[in-house]
Amino acid sequence: MKVIVGIDFGTSTTVVRYREEGTDVIHSLKAENGKSEIIPSVIFRQKENGIAVYGEEAIRKEDAGIDGEFITNFKMDLLNPDKKEEAKKNIIEFLTFIHSLFEEQTKAMHPDTMDVYISYPAKWSDDMVTFMKQ
Repeated sequence: MKVIVGIDFGTSTTVVRYREEGTDVIHSLKAENGKSEIIPSVIFRQKENGIAVYGEEAIRKEDAGIDGEFITNFKMDLLNPDKKEEAKKNIIEFLTFIHSLFEEQTKAMHPDTMDVYISYPAKWSDDMVTFMKQ
C-alpha cells in the first residue's frame, strides 16, 4: 500500500492530509487535542530547561506566562540571511513534531511507500525549495 501525504506548512498554521493510493478517502492529521485539523506553526522553548514544545501546547505555555521563547513565523526567517540557519533548525524541529503526530495517528497503517508533498512560496529560491523538500 502507498500513502500520499500533503503538507500545507504555513507561516501561522499547518494542515496535513493523507490518503491511501487508489482510494478517494482523505484523512486529516489532528492537532494534539485530537479535534482540530489546524495545527499552529509555533514553537515554545522553555528558558529553565530548554525543552521545546510545539503547536497547541506551545500556545498554552505562552498563555500561561511560562518563562521562555515563543517562536512564530520562523518559516519566513529563511529569507533573512542572519536568521536562515536558525530558521532551518526550527523548521526541522517543527516538521519532526508533525511527523510524530502523523506516526501516532496512522500507526494502524503499514504503507510500503509514501509520497510526501509540502507547500512552499513560489517566490522562494531553488536552495530554499530544496531544503523544504528534504
